[in-house]
Parts: sequence; structure tokens; C-alpha cells
Amino acid sequence: MEGLSPRQQTVYDYIGNYFAENGFCPSLADIAQGLGLHENTIVSHVTALKKKGAVKSEYRVARSLRVVKQETEKPVTVCNSNETERTAPVEKKERRALIKMEMSGRMLR
Repeated sequence: MEGLSPRQQTVYDYIGNYFAENGFCPSLADIAQGLGLHENTIVSHVTALKKKGAVKSEYRVARSLRVVKQETEKPVTVCNSNETERTAPVEKKERRALIKMEMSGRMLR
């Protein structure tokens, strides 16, 4: 992600890696402990990341912090039942359409 300070990049990467390893989002305390920083420091970095659009969270929902992927070059994983298929890189509008189809249980080939 461009435009982040080195420490913000570290926090951003930690959030993404934590989710990939554990299957759920980290709490602010988890991030602080994992990076060896004070929780107040993490709050300021996460606030800056939210303002830059790098992460999002639900208001007053625990463990809702997640990274926002902004690259369109990476393939999108589309799941249909128990199968997983890789698709070619797609634009944002096409990606939204694929996600909507996935959520409604329909899949175009």
C-alpha cells in the first residue's frame, strides 16, 4: 500500500497476516502485543490507516478491523459450494459483480 509511513505499513501488514494465519481479525490489544507497542500507539496508527482508506472496521463491533485490498492485478478467489477457482485479474466493478453472484449462490463461467 502506497503513502503509508514505515510504522503504518508494519501495522497494516500485521493485520493482514494475523487474519491470514488465524481466520479472524486482530483486536487492538493483539496488534499492540504482537508488535511490542503500547495500545494507544496502535490506536493512532489504525486511525491514520482508516483515514487513508487502508483499513476498515465496523462501529462498535469487536475484531472487525480488516485491510482493504486496492490492487486490481491480483486474482480474485471465487467459491462455489466446496470448489475454489482462480479467475483472471478483474476490474473493481467486475469484482463486485462476482462477489454479488457468489453471495446469491449463482456462478457464471
